[in-house]
Amino acid sequence: MEKNNQTKSKKSFSISWLSVIILVALIVYSIILIAILLWAAFSSVKTVDYFNNVDVVWPQSLLPWEWEFGNYGFVFMNFKVRLRGTTRSVWIESLVMNSLLYAGVGALLHTGVACLMAYLAAKFKYKFSGIIYWTVVICMTIPIVGADISNIQILNGMGFYDTFLGAWILKFNFMGTYFLVFFAIFATLPNDYAEAAFLDGAGETKVLLKVILPLVSSTFFTVFLLNFIAFWNDYTVPLLYLPTHPTLSYAVQYLTDGGGEGDFNYVPVRMATCFLVAIPILILFLIFRGRIMNKVSMGGIKE
Repeated sequence: MEKNNQTKSKKSFSISWLSVIILVALIVYSIILIAILLWAAFSSVKTVDYFNNVDVVWPQSLLPWEWEFGNYGFVFMNFKVRLRGTTRSVWIESLVMNSLLYAGVGALLHTGVACLMAYLAAKFKYKFSGIIYWTVVICMTIPIVGADISNIQILNGMGFYDTFLGAWILKFNFMGTYFLVFFAIFATLPNDYAEAAFLDGAGETKVLLKVILPLVSSTFFTVFLLNFIAFWNDYTVPLLYLPTHPTLSYAVQYLTDGGGEGDFNYVPVRMATCFLVAIPILILFLIFRGRIMNKVSMGGIKE
């Protein structure tokens, strides 16, 4: 009996030490991220002369002598992307609209297709449903490298390359973690409500739209928000598939690659550009942080 108690105490002691180590690592990681963000935020409101002053040492160099919020106004009025191989430039109004079209519609399509396919695979027990499930799992475990060239050739042959329709076609798929999230929810969802609707004469489509989707609407909206944030920050797809329709994230990448002109080559202006692009996502997260943080748990989403 005493040996069992000692074994349990040792086990609990080792687990507690592991928890402490993980906690310390997370705290250090969080401090590093916060320090980087603070440095970038303070740098975005510094004057160029103060930022380049080599005589200023830390910690005095962290805070600006005078707050130059005009950097944000300069970015808003002058931020543009020159299209490669042309003399035409895309200004910030078009960049914002392109970002909304790409991220908003793309997130809605990607979330909707994953939800629909997960419902079909979970609720309709036929052999092909298992193929769909394991296709997603295998595609998540096996990296697919070099598919962009083939995708570009296919879209170009269809006449959809360098169009938003072509970019939305790329998002019209059910691959990824969120398919598994919806699948797990639908697999555990009781059939009582659907069966009651069937008895009242409802068809499959009406049951899906009127019964099933309202039950998972909270998770659907959460997944949509997460996809929107991911697509808003994505610059690789616009860079490859939308060369004449750049988004804000693409514009930031263009700036870091040396595409900026004049004052955009200075660090304070570049930091102001990054924060200006991140402001919509920060506002979105602050508004819906409760929903996102309550739904996202242990690396997944719970209903």
